[in-house]
Amino acid sequence: MEFKSLTLEDLKRDYSNRHGFIFSGMHPSNKDGCDKVSQSLKTNGYTDVDVEFVVELNPQVFVFVYQEGCSFDSPKFYNVATHTGRMIGLWQCDTLMNFLKSH
Repeated sequence: MEFKSLTLEDLKRDYSNRHGFIFSGMHPSNKDGCDKVSQSLKTNGYTDVDVEFVVELNPQVFVFVYQEGCSFDSPKFYNVATHTGRMIGLWQCDTLMNFLKSH
């Protein structure tokens, strides 16, 4: 998995039309955790492709960006991610588009 050093402005300008999501946690994460999330999405059938790249905005906020035109079952993914995050209380998940619009 590739990690890129991009700013929020770079993401807004160049990637706002892509499938992607944001994981924001209460505790810092790491590249290994991001790899596990990416593999879990493929294993559980939410997407059939790997994440194109990840951006660490800070140790608690990671942006996952997919290739243009990839298949991604957004409603199913966000329903499960949001429900699980609320139950456990350890993270929040949002779409790339919503995140970029709100920041």
